[in-house]
Amino acid sequence: MKKLILFLSAAVLLLCTTTCSSEDENKGRFARNIPTCIKEIIKDSPSITRCGEYCSTDDTKKIYELVGPPGFGSTGFDENCNLFLIPSEEFPIIVTNPDDWDWAFVLPDGTIKYKEDIYHFKRVVFTQK
Repeated sequence: MKKLILFLSAAVLLLCTTTCSSEDENKGRFARNIPTCIKEIIKDSPSITRCGEYCSTDDTKKIYELVGPPGFGSTGFDENCNLFLIPSEEFPIIVTNPDDWDWAFVLPDGTIKYKEDIYHFKRVVFTQK
């Protein structure tokens, strides 16, 4: 009886492990749950190398930082695909009409200030392979 229970436990564990990992593999490079509009931006731009997800302090809103190769800097999008710019000391952004853009700023602790909230980094949702 113990052998049967041990065998069934091992089979269930193997089935769960296989199902979970195969589900991630089937999703390909968009293995994480991100909005469709962000997936489309990543898919249409081969220069994006990483996408990080940041959450508001109450975890009700998310923003996404899209990072390009060295020299390109990063831009951001909120959950509704509204573009905002993220300047940094390393990659300043120069635009002709700065008042026409939404801006976000990376704070010293690595959080991002965007509109009325502070967003905390949670995970990387896309890394180019």
